[in-house]
Amino acid sequence: MKIQRKLKRIISAALAIMLFAGMCAYAGPADDPYLKQQAAQQQAVGQTVQTGQAEAAGPAAGAGTVSATTVWSNGRQVDLTKPMIALTFDDGPQTTSGGRILDTFAAYGQRATFFLVGDRIPSRAAEVQRMIAEGHEIGNHTYSHKYLNKCDAATIRSQVAKCNETVAATTGVSPILMRLPGGNKNSTVLANVGMPIILWNVDTQDWKYRNADHVKGAVIGKVKDGDIVLMHELYGSTATAVEAIVPALVSQGFQLVTVSELAQFRGYAPAPGQIYYSFPAK
Repeated sequence: MKIQRKLKRIISAALAIMLFAGMCAYAGPADDPYLKQQAAQQQAVGQTVQTGQAEAAGPAAGAGTVSATTVWSNGRQVDLTKPMIALTFDDGPQTTSGGRILDTFAAYGQRATFFLVGDRIPSRAAEVQRMIAEGHEIGNHTYSHKYLNKCDAATIRSQVAKCNETVAATTGVSPILMRLPGGNKNSTVLANVGMPIILWNVDTQDWKYRNADHVKGAVIGKVKDGDIVLMHELYGSTATAVEAIVPALVSQGFQLVTVSELAQFRGYAPAPGQIYYSFPAK
């Protein structure tokens, strides 16, 4: 009987090891260049955490498997079986409203993506560093908010490169996603941006109405799994709306994730020069 019990323990342990090894294979194709770049960015995020939040909660860098359906990512657990959306903010940094937005996400343990304008970063470096330290994603929104469809190829490449360089110099992390000012594009833009282009499928028009109730009404009860929501960091009315939107969505079971997380966890590998409006489950 003792031998049988010992044999059962050995078999159980072996099965547990095999299960763990299988779960750790989640990360995706090792030769995928986008995932490699994303992993490098997430590693940098883990290294720049100032508060110890990620270390206290779990693996600090990248996405690590917790169970067959749950992973650690950017300092918290994400359940792959539950709905997730990406709230995105353009035109920052803007410290007054941006600080309120960051406070709200911090209070509920959620993450966002901020598409920043490069020439606005140096005077607001502390806010941008906070974004990375708290697990948010920074995307490229050109260096000086030029409408790239009106630019030649050299200017397009310069606008993209200078923004990436400014973000990297400030945070140690270079953006891997691009959002075009105004969403304006043409064949020259697509050929010269050199990054995946993230647009949106839910437009709050916060820039037009500058009314918190309008922004809330465009999001709460309207969004679904895989959506990418467009807002702007510049407006106090948007910050006020976010203070209601985030807890409402969390209470409805949504997980608020970065755009890169949404793409990864829904099985997409965004390619340079390609346009993406959302990442619904396949």
